[in-house]
Amino acid sequence: MDALQVISSATQIVSSMVGAIGALEQASRNLDEAPKRIRTLEEFICDLENLTRRIKQKHVYKIHDPQLDRKLQSLNGLIERLRPNISKAQEDRVQE
Repeated sequence: MDALQVISSATQIVSSMVGAIGALEQASRNLDEAPKRIRTLEEFICDLENLTRRIKQKHVYKIHDPQLDRKLQSLNGLIERLRPNISKAQEDRVQE
């Protein structure tokens, strides 16, 4: 699997996760499930950041490739969109 395929797959997964945040917030009302789901999302984000870092290191000679660069930027943008949603879900969980 080449770098573009990996980034495309990761971007699709992150897009799904962004869409699932609403469901996560609702699930946060479930005292048993919410902490585990939030932790899973945090671990997922960490894994994606590590993946992005490894791809940049492994394919440093391809970083000038506009398509790969756009995919990496898109993935990083989605990761940044997830962070405040996770924080909000944690805050909602604490307030209950």
